[in-house]
Amino acid sequence: MIGEILSRLMFESRLKTMDLSRITHIPQPTLHKIATGKSLNPRYTTLKTIADYFSVSVEQLKGEAPLPFSMVKSPLDLTNQPNGNIYLLNNETLKHSDDLSKITSDITIPGNTNFQSNCFALNMPDTSMEPLFPMGSTLVFNTKIVAVERQYILVHIKDEDVVVFRQLLIDGNDRYLKALNMDFKLREMHDVDTIKGTLVESRNNFIMMPEALS
Repeated sequence: MIGEILSRLMFESRLKTMDLSRITHIPQPTLHKIATGKSLNPRYTTLKTIADYFSVSVEQLKGEAPLPFSMVKSPLDLTNQPNGNIYLLNNETLKHSDDLSKITSDITIPGNTNFQSNCFALNMPDTSMEPLFPMGSTLVFNTKIVAVERQYILVHIKDEDVVVFRQLLIDGNDRYLKALNMDFKLREMHDVDTIKGTLVESRNNFIMMPEALS
């Protein structure tokens, strides 16, 4: 769990382990082992240094307390940008539209002109990705970014006709969709399943869709 949370914090802040190492003076190999889950019991002083940089507690870094992503130091924080809007879509639209970047909605969230043309937003519909992505948080996806190993993606599962938000895992030619909540099972991704977008930002300001549209 520590590795997943640290990876998410670095993702939100657009940092690599070498960047975080330079800032915190923690050796890059140590950070890499923590981020990849190879270090199962990191030193408290190391975790405290990391937590202090991201303005969270050690308990939040370890997944023992909710993580307030409004505190993350992210250059992609678009919440207060007046440059444009991103459409907040509902589940039915997500399932049946091929190019979500061209779909409109009556509900929008503040965006940034560098991203809005290829982006759409969605409310997290369930608890499958907690604690990193709480139910109700607003997720922003880019339709043009090609997803790679361990990125967070939105996928239409054709056989079940459902849209799920998961972490992408790749093993050779096989692809899997991982939920961060252990109550949800790992599922295989098939060729008929469609990636709708790759996550570029999450917001915990809970911009909710009206019930009639969700």
